[in-house]
Amino acid sequence: MKRWIAVCAVMLAVVSGVKAQTVASAEVDAAKQAKVQELFDVMHMDRMMGQIMTAMGGMMQQMVRTMPGADKMNPQQKALLDDFMKQGMQLVTDAVSWKSMEPEYLKIYASSFTTEEIEAITAFYRTPAGQSMLAKTPAITQAGMKVAQGRMVELQPKMKALQDEYIEKLKAAQAGTPAAQSN
Repeated sequence: MKRWIAVCAVMLAVVSGVKAQTVASAEVDAAKQAKVQELFDVMHMDRMMGQIMTAMGGMMQQMVRTMPGADKMNPQQKALLDDFMKQGMQLVTDAVSWKSMEPEYLKIYASSFTTEEIEAITAFYRTPAGQSMLAKTPAITQAGMKVAQGRMVELQPKMKALQDEYIEKLKAAQAGTPAAQSN
């Protein structure tokens, strides 16, 4: 059950984290907007975001498959879980799809980079090395996510122990016993 909460929390964190990064409605002049749009085209941002979303969906499915008790679910429970995951991923996809995020990213890039920097970055991404970097970025991102996921799995027993210790101290504090004092 706690793992379900963690899955939901990850999905919500993705959506809230992205929404928290939106830049106030700063107007971008048309010339700079065109330069940023050109950069996005060269970077294949729509395709890259789609690949990242696909990788994230795969990670979420893997996380659910490895949660305790997943192998003991009956067919009805598995169907409910599949439906939940499908609906949850659709919510995330709708919230952070390139189509919905592009206007905000345009503002972010335009406010973060000068026109000269945007032109230089665009020139780099037009080179073979730049295109190679773009082509490999989703795989690199996915590999990094797997490393992070593995680390989180390794941390679970330590986090559980920390949580158990915290709960015991909290109970002791409520009862007014000395066990509530930290080590």
